[in-house]
Amino acid sequence: MKAASIVQVHVQHQMTLAGLPMRLLVLALIGGAVMLVVPLLAKSIALAIPCGVIGIVGCWLTLLGKFRADPFFDKQLLLAPRYWGKRRGSISILSTGGCSK
Repeated sequence: MKAASIVQVHVQHQMTLAGLPMRLLVLALIGGAVMLVVPLLAKSIALAIPCGVIGIVGCWLTLLGKFRADPFFDKQLLLAPRYWGKRRGSISILSTGGCSK
């Protein structure tokens, strides 16, 4: 019989800043940076800072809502594609194998 663990996994939470884990916070900042660059490319300097701020706040609020609904959202969003990206060769072999007569 396995002994019960001293560490209670259900009460552990990851470190957050402004309500988001670090990975999602960086993702919100990248989204804001993209919104900052788009007006600069369009040569509209007056809109660059407001678009950047709106982009950061909009991404932050969107990701905050999704993170509150599912605390594992950051892992599903960022780690799952890396896992499936590594396994491309084995997936194509399995999908093309099929039934042979």
